[in-house]
Amino acid sequence: MKGKTEIRLPAKAGAWYVAASLLIKLCGMATTPYFTRVMSPDEYGTYSLYMSWIAMLSILTTLGLGGSAIYRGMQKFDSEGNRLLSSTLGLALCSLAVFSVTALFFPFGASNLLGLPKRLVYILIFQIAFDTVIALYLARCRYLYGYRAVIAINIGSALLSLALSLALSRIYEPTATLRALALLGSTALFAIPIAIMVFLKDMRLFSRKIWGFLLRFNLPLLPHLLACSLMSNLDKVMISRVAGEKSLASFSVAYSLGAGVNFVMVGLGSALSPWIMRKIAQGAQKKVAQVSLKLTCLVAIGAVAILTLAPELFALLAPSSYFSALPSVYPITICSTVAFISSVTATGLIRAERTALLSLCSAVGAAVNILLNFLLLPISFNGASLAHLLSAIASMTVGIIITRRLYNGSLIKVLPSALILAGSALLALALYALRADIVPRVVILALMILGGAICLFDIKSDITEKSAQ
Repeated sequence: MKGKTEIRLPAKAGAWYVAASLLIKLCGMATTPYFTRVMSPDEYGTYSLYMSWIAMLSILTTLGLGGSAIYRGMQKFDSEGNRLLSSTLGLALCSLAVFSVTALFFPFGASNLLGLPKRLVYILIFQIAFDTVIALYLARCRYLYGYRAVIAINIGSALLSLALSLALSRIYEPTATLRALALLGSTALFAIPIAIMVFLKDMRLFSRKIWGFLLRFNLPLLPHLLACSLMSNLDKVMISRVAGEKSLASFSVAYSLGAGVNFVMVGLGSALSPWIMRKIAQGAQKKVAQVSLKLTCLVAIGAVAILTLAPELFALLAPSSYFSALPSVYPITICSTVAFISSVTATGLIRAERTALLSLCSAVGAAVNILLNFLLLPISFNGASLAHLLSAIASMTVGIIITRRLYNGSLIKVLPSALILAGSALLALALYALRADIVPRVVILALMILGGAICLFDIKSDITEKSAQ
């Protein structure tokens, strides 16, 4: 109808992604109190270490093929979408097979290197394979804004995994292996039918043209992806080696709570990256900067809102024996805002196919992260959270400098973004100082809710338009 206000498809997809991510995050956090109490700290720490290795090795063993390669590939091979998907999956699985053969022939070496039992090494290989199938398929769905399929698969696999974990833990002793098997089973139930569907549409796993593009595009991007994964997960591996699984279990709970605002970032990023690429192609970089700034403010408000109730939420998630990790929640939560800004600059560099520069940004962050962890972890395992934040800021700064030159300063509004980040960091420090006093924290929470509502209302003007029909 003429004059009717309609929400743009990217905004609708983004809203659904946020809602789905929120549901998955809430379900995961709802089961955390159960598992921190029925699993021993050593087993809980081992499972956290297993998940960290999955995140890092998924990048290395599959050449980092994922959303960026699919998004750019869809622009180059728009009429060959099915072949792009099957060929990308073929290349990723071939790469994984090389790693798998090595791990299977030298299982004890891999087990000692990863610090995991031999059985978890085998499970890890299959988990990466199934994750890759789902990730590549959903990347194409996101590019086409097929948010219904994305939401159904993400929510379905997450809820099934939690249900299997809970059911099996009531029958058998809850261990890291048991949870890993539950995750593997739930992922396989979705990945196998998806793989069959993809290959029925196009059986060609090898395309010289597509493989050539993927290798040219993604190999320079691989250092960036590895560095990002190292910044997010290497601290857990180092804590395991320096302080042991019990300290890692405490830090993992803090990380889970601190990264809670990531459900917003993941949802927004799922819709924002393809949108940014399209806007850059249209020469509308100023629009990108305008929307990104408002979303940065929204993410920062969400981070501070979580921190107002950090002590109470932590006590809900884990028993008092884990409480030594509370200080880690604050830097990790603030890091969500930094990560969102970095995601905007990263998308700009990917769109320009300047993946080597993107790798430079991440390499700087990874180097700072490793250095600070070596310096801070011997003092306290909570030092990993500060290293996490400072390394993310270093990577973000390099990314902003590069994109300002590449796009004439039009992707990120630097000064307002810096003020938002500094303000949220100061509020985090104040909230930590007030952790024993609930009244001022509730007042700050009310202000954040009000600010978030105002921010959302302001964003609405950017995501709505008058329909032509």
